[in-house]
Amino acid sequence: MLQVLPVEDKELQREYCETVGVEYDADQMCYAAYDNGELRGISLFRIIDKYCVIFRIKLADGVSDHLAEYLLAKAPMNFCDRCGIKKAVFKDKNEALAKELEFIEKDGIYTLDLEGYFTTPCHRREKNKHG
Repeated sequence: MLQVLPVEDKELQREYCETVGVEYDADQMCYAAYDNGELRGISLFRIIDKYCVIFRIKLADGVSDHLAEYLLAKAPMNFCDRCGIKKAVFKDKNEALAKELEFIEKDGIYTLDLEGYFTTPCHRREKNKHG
């Protein structure tokens, strides 16, 4: 069963970063995806000013799991939304994932309005279409 959980222990976050091959930054927060207890991948993000900034979604070597990638991106956005942060920025290089999540690209920057994103899904596409 796929689970996406916050990684609160910084040493464990460092270990996961090494495992998936990304640079560890203690200032970033982390979620990890597990399937039957096995690490599938991680997401790294920060709250900067009033933005949820997603820096990286990275699966472990040899793992191909679109659902894990998708949920690793949504988990930080949901966390930030519940903390009152209503804007997100996607800095990972996976443009297809950013678009699938409904981020809008402008001048090379992918942004998303989280207002209603998790509570009124029928309205968000139209709202985000217009910025």
